[in-house]
Amino acid sequence: MEKHSYDRKSLHVFRSIDKEFIEEYQCETIEKQTGESETIYMLKQCADGLGDVELATVRSNK
Repeated sequence: MEKHSYDRKSLHVFRSIDKEFIEEYQCETIEKQTGESETIYMLKQCADGLGDVELATVRSNK
């Protein structure tokens, strides 16, 4: 399961599998990077020294 929330200051991402906590990010922004065959969503300026984290990659069938 993955939950996203935004509190007007930062984006929060919480991930778990079978109700067991896996990871949580607190990041300032999300950036969409569009290429020819894929779109990548990056979490930017994440807390705790994480820097940038790839949230998801969506591939297109062109």
